[in-house]
Amino acid sequence: EEVFTSIQTEGEDNQAFDRGTFSWKGTRPGASDTVTEVGRYVVIVRRTADGSWRVAVGMGNSDPRPPEPE
Repeated sequence: EEVFTSIQTEGEDNQAFDRGTFSWKGTRPGASDTVTEVGRYVVIVRRTADGSWRVAVGMGNSDPRPPEPE
């Protein structure tokens, strides 16, 4: 399960960007426990010659996980 929440979207002419937060919940390959990750993302898009928008650059990073209980 993935959820993306846009915080800011702006554009001008043939370029635009979107930034926001995400959460992901699932099972990693080879693991049996379910994990949840949250973080931030930014995507830069450019308009192509045919008028469609294509992702030029996309980046995301997960927030640090809380420490394990002792």
